[in-house]
Amino acid sequence: MNKGLEALRRRYPDKVESYYRDSDGIWLDLKPGWSRWGEVHSIHEMTTREIALALRDEVEVCKCEGCVKP
Repeated sequence: MNKGLEALRRRYPDKVESYYRDSDGIWLDLKPGWSRWGEVHSIHEMTTREIALALRDEVEVCKCEGCVKP
């Protein structure tokens, strides 16, 4: 388990759903209601630092049809 990713999960409990690492890098799934760039519900980067920066700077309240309730 990655200590940096666990720290991000604790720091942003309202945003981070889950994460995993594979041969393509790190994948972090966002909780419903959050998105990256207004349409992507996950973050994919190669390092924990890049994930942290994206989570801090690029994740916003999602306004897509699936997240906005009528």
